[in-house]
Amino acid sequence: MYKLRKFIKNCDGVSEVIGEVLLVGIVVIFFSVTSIFVFSSDKPVDSPNADLQIWVNETSDTVYIKHRGGEPFRTGEVKVVILINGTENVFTPENISAKLGADESWEMGDVVEIGIQDELGIPIESGNQVELFLVHIPSKQMLQRTSFTVS
Repeated sequence: MYKLRKFIKNCDGVSEVIGEVLLVGIVVIFFSVTSIFVFSSDKPVDSPNADLQIWVNETSDTVYIKHRGGEPFRTGEVKVVILINGTENVFTPENISAKLGADESWEMGDVVEIGIQDELGIPIESGNQVELFLVHIPSKQMLQRTSFTVS
């Protein structure tokens, strides 16, 4: 019994052990909070790499966009912005999906035909400056840019 009382009363080195346990606990909490902050951030969305060809039939005021290669991408993730003399007109993802039919993806060989005057209601006249941007919506990246002057 005497040895047990002596053991309980002998507190040499206890403060050092408690100090080390507290320091290890603080370090673990610090690294946990830091790792949660770092690993919970959103990663950037990759934009698809595609080779697109754009040409214009000026007699019918029609723009053609052909997917010539690269990655296919979902039609709901792409919009076409057409600037005519600085006026912005958007060809929505729903319009692109309707042009491609039941396909949910725009794959190699698929062609989208946009009638500028018929579908967007914009009269095209000789000398108009037209700029066309194909934009990937999730990544907010421009996939293709073309500009031309209507003759």
